[in-house]
Amino acid sequence: MSGRYLILIAAAFLTAMVVFNACTPDDEEGPFTVDCDPSLENGGCDYAEYCAETEVLDDSGFPTGELKYECTLRDTCSYEMQDCPIGWYCETTGYCFKGEGPDIDTAQPDNNLPDNNLPDTDTALPDGDTDSSLPDTTLPDTDTDTDTPQPDNDTDTTQPDTVVPDTDTTGVLDLTENFENGAANWTLEGDWQIGAPAYGIFTTYGGANCAGTNLTGVYSNDADAKLTLNQQLSIPGGAAEPVIEFYAYVNAEGSSMIANDYVEVLIKKSTDTWESATKAVFTVGPYLDSSKTKLTGNTNNADATWQLYRASLSAVKGESVQIAFRFRSDSSSAAAGIYIDDLHIH
Repeated sequence: MSGRYLILIAAAFLTAMVVFNACTPDDEEGPFTVDCDPSLENGGCDYAEYCAETEVLDDSGFPTGELKYECTLRDTCSYEMQDCPIGWYCETTGYCFKGEGPDIDTAQPDNNLPDNNLPDTDTALPDGDTDSSLPDTTLPDTDTDTDTPQPDNDTDTTQPDTVVPDTDTTGVLDLTENFENGAANWTLEGDWQIGAPAYGIFTTYGGANCAGTNLTGVYSNDADAKLTLNQQLSIPGGAAEPVIEFYAYVNAEGSSMIANDYVEVLIKKSTDTWESATKAVFTVGPYLDSSKTKLTGNTNNADATWQLYRASLSAVKGESVQIAFRFRSDSSSAAAGIYIDDLHIH
């Protein structure tokens, strides 16, 4: 064989090796995340992502105490429903962004307060009452609700509402629930149970009972169930910050980045459905997703203990609300579950 043919064969072999290496994926390369910089606009992330602060976990899945910033997919939402978590709003693009959000149900702005789905008709007098159907005839009604049967956050309650009671007074909010009376105050769906735990942590935070997603074994796959407090709560509109706090044992499939199975706390105003209800954003609690609205994860920690969780209710000041714990799971990998005890709303 001539030298010319040998050269041609060698060149073809080298070309094939380059193509093979360029087109064959590296088996060692797995899913990755993009680091972000919170000092940049949107952290330098794509429009459909935001720069999220997350905890660094060790190889066993335990928090190390260190923080990092990673681009995280935004929650999708309905612009008309505004169903993002507290402190976020829904853009017209269908993604959740941090902030107060637009006033989408009226042609007239009304001081960052919701319009209760009524048109602003009496804006000739600057008395803060922007959704009344009657003009102010004698005295300015700076409590925004003395000339209409529809309340819009009246703060002095001099004139009672004829349809809906005043819920924005400076009354005391103080509800405690340790589940010692069983399900007397609750409506249970699906896996939710109240009693003594015989699986998972095998003990309550206090007393004999707690609430949990199956107290005798692993929870169900494809679950979507609520544990609903029957009592309607009036959240004061004063200066003090109202909060919901409780102790929880968390052992569910998920992580800070992906919540496969989780519990979230829904806060439903009288004008909401459960699907449009606000989701509590937690400021205290170790096992949460990146949005701080879902209790999830911790499946690698067999010795998990009860931990304190706390969220602000400031976004619903002056409202009458109902509380529910909603549990959701995917179609695989069930775990011990999520238990709740010693609830305090104050």
